[in-house]
Amino acid sequence: MSGPQQIIEKQRFFQAPTHTPLFLRGPRDKVLFALFSGSILVGLGLSSTGLVQMIRGKK
Repeated sequence: MSGPQQIIEKQRFFQAPTHTPLFLRGPRDKVLFALFSGSILVGLGLSSTGLVQMIRGKK
């Protein structure tokens, strides 16, 4: 193994009592969650638009 191990520090960080959900505690987690949520919303919007066009009959 190369470099110092930081397992204890990471355990303390992730096990600290906070009101933040575990999946948002890491340094990049908020960005990844925002990108994932945004892509889900865009996909739902496009699916809804396509569904409405199919129901109405594409003009």
